[in-house]
Amino acid sequence: MIGRHTVAGVVAVVLLGLLAAGVHELQAYMAARGFNQALAAGAYGRAAGYPSAHGRFAAAYVAQREGYWDEAVSLYTEVGRSPVPELALAARYNRANLYLRRAWAARERGDLDIALPLIELAKHDYRELLAQHSRYWDAKYNLERALQLSPDELEPAATASVMPQRSQEAAGAVPVYTELP
Repeated sequence: MIGRHTVAGVVAVVLLGLLAAGVHELQAYMAARGFNQALAAGAYGRAAGYPSAHGRFAAAYVAQREGYWDEAVSLYTEVGRSPVPELALAARYNRANLYLRRAWAARERGDLDIALPLIELAKHDYRELLAQHSRYWDAKYNLERALQLSPDELEPAATASVMPQRSQEAAGAVPVYTELP
């Protein structure tokens, strides 16, 4: 038989557990409410202070707006690994846009040594996004813009000195007769 004190102790532990869970949920609710209020007020710096993937996204946006490019890229990369699919997608898209904007600015300054690698990074990010979400129209448009700045290299065209009938591809594709039948 179970004693009264044992039952009372179990009930007390269960109630304390429920109270702790309730306090935790209330804190999470208040944090989410504060985050949403900061976003609604346009106070992205305040929203960046919240310890969540959404707060990290806000921090990346603030770093981008203030010109801290490397920090913004790092934060967008971190948020791009978020388990929240929509947030990860938005972070990768913003990182690609950041690369493209920086490339555009470097290109206008005539600094092609910086612009071209940044364009390639942007194109890579846009292609990754489109591989996962083929209907992401903004990424398609921006990829086209990046391709206008730096078109992809095609295979080198055959030069006039190369005889196509003697190339490896032609030898395997077309029968070559040395004598008349």
